[in-house]
Amino acid sequence: MAIAFASQKSSAGRKEISEIADGINHAVPTNRELEESIKWLIQNGIISETNKKFSLSDYGKKLINNANSNTNIIFEIWKNLETEIDEKLKNE
Repeated sequence: MAIAFASQKSSAGRKEISEIADGINHAVPTNRELEESIKWLIQNGIISETNKKFSLSDYGKKLINNANSNTNIIFEIWKNLETEIDEKLKNE
């Protein structure tokens, strides 16, 4: 979700992503958490990386659009996104 928000206008670097994540969850992710999350998101086709910057893939955009289709509340979007990703993992 932080990458989605951070990369709305252009691809985002780790610093921007970390700052947005802090704003969402009031906790700065550790370098390890950030790297593991980025790696997982790339492996699952949710984000892409170009020149050490990240943005949503078409699939990632679809997930975010679905997650916020009927709410603007950040924690509801987050919950919807988790549900969508959990469903994807169950079906693999």
